[in-house]
Amino acid sequence: MVTMLPPRAKLMLALREHRMHHVLWHTVRDNWEREVSGQPMFSDSEKQRIRDMGWEPPRPSLNKDGVRIENNKSGEDFLFMHRQMILHVDTLLSEIGDASYPKVEGWTHVPPPNDPDYPVPVWNSAPDFIKPAKTDNFYSNRMVRWENDYSTPEYLSELTLGQLGSRLEYTIHNAMHLRWASDPGEERPLVFPSNADTIETRWDNPSYDYLADPYSSHVNYIFWKLHGWIDDRINDWMRAHEITGEVPWSVEWDKNIMPQHGLIHEPHLMARMGDEMKDTINRMEEVAKIVSKTDLITPFSVIDDGIV
Repeated sequence: MVTMLPPRAKLMLALREHRMHHVLWHTVRDNWEREVSGQPMFSDSEKQRIRDMGWEPPRPSLNKDGVRIENNKSGEDFLFMHRQMILHVDTLLSEIGDASYPKVEGWTHVPPPNDPDYPVPVWNSAPDFIKPAKTDNFYSNRMVRWENDYSTPEYLSELTLGQLGSRLEYTIHNAMHLRWASDPGEERPLVFPSNADTIETRWDNPSYDYLADPYSSHVNYIFWKLHGWIDDRINDWMRAHEITGEVPWSVEWDKNIMPQHGLIHEPHLMARMGDEMKDTINRMEEVAKIVSKTDLITPFSVIDDGIV
């Protein structure tokens, strides 16, 4: 049975500060090391400005050629940040007290083609990078294998947690975002119009919950089903390594700097707009101006064909 997010939770997730946090977290780390025609995506001065705003990624996720980096522990950043998102949404859900949706629960299994509850949306004008992930062949030839591997103790026991996070992100995670994306009607441009200096506020409407755009994906109820599934793989990994108790993160995050390490503070989640949070939002707006560029890698668009 499909259960939608409680309206209060969806409204909170649609707030501009949440949208900005999520889109910048993915966009900056995906493009930090990128080069286009031999030139860096971000100049040294732009990187310094991003750094000054607290948004330098602790570990870039893709190299200069847009190929994922598996052994720098950026995969742990991915798993940790999204686990934090789930934990804090669960806090809000406990306050809401909706018996039909008490907490985030992921899919037990990735829904197959023709699933009655989670059908795959298809539309003629879908971007080319989305269409392959929607086919039955993609599910049979890729997703079934990935799901099996990432749930199998023998496979997981050979991976570090960072390797697992990197593989999850750039295979089945990105594919699920694309596979269950619905026609947004109108899609937010990655580059600001010439007469704008930030993301237009019309994209903050709660109805904009396009799963293929990190500015909006977390507003979509499917996001929490697929990320619940991703998060459960941490538990499988721990069992495969015979680890009990707390997750043995091998990196540390500065918990005083929310954006730099993907942390979502409780005041931010509950939208209590003190001076500190207003400053955080202003800094995010400044970073958004810097990263409004052509040739950006679109988060969720990279699927590692080498992991099959």
